[in-house]
Amino acid sequence: MEPLISIENLKKHYATPAGDVEVLKGVNAKIFSGEMVSIMGPSGCGKSTLLYILGMLQSATSGRYQIMGQTVSGLNSRRSAEFRRKNLGFVLQSCNLFEHSTVVENLEYPLIYGKISKGKRKQIVKKALQQVGLSHRIGHPTNRLSGGEQQRVAIARALVNQPAVIFGDEPTGQLDRKTGDMVMNCFKQVAAGKNRAVVLVTHDMDIARRCDRQFVLSDGILQEK
Repeated sequence: MEPLISIENLKKHYATPAGDVEVLKGVNAKIFSGEMVSIMGPSGCGKSTLLYILGMLQSATSGRYQIMGQTVSGLNSRRSAEFRRKNLGFVLQSCNLFEHSTVVENLEYPLIYGKISKGKRKQIVKKALQQVGLSHRIGHPTNRLSGGEQQRVAIARALVNQPAVIFGDEPTGQLDRKTGDMVMNCFKQVAAGKNRAVVLVTHDMDIARRCDRQFVLSDGILQEK
């Protein structure tokens, strides 16, 4: 079976006044459809950098990155943005919600950008909120939600475009155990879909154990546990 994601000899370095700092030193991995995988490692090891490269939010210095059968390393910014919008979803450490708006407005925004009709947008938003247990908050102001509810809205927003891959950077870090379990079950359902996968960066060993495979990033090298 062909992998949904394939990275080969991926490297990333940053130029500093003291010289180049090499964060990723030749990372290799394959992630398949139907999988939920975790990436762990000590603080500052480059986990988020790797996640942002996989999510096409940053570019690698060198190496080959293929996703959904397409080589995306080397795409220009316009084509990268278009591919990202159509195929990828993100749940980052900060919720990044629009504060002075409602839940439905936050979820509709990527759909409006994707030119989805108003009637269809409503159906998609309702389904996404059902998946994270927040149907009753659809018209609620986001700045009046609890931290856990805001994170679940962020996850629902990542789901509305039905992405092939969802990338999460500590997505349950602000949630209590019960809510975190609900969110992980939601990720499991997403990963179980055809041509779908979930990639999570986490410090939580319990979260990592719930994934199908676990990777550890250390000294710029990624290894499977």
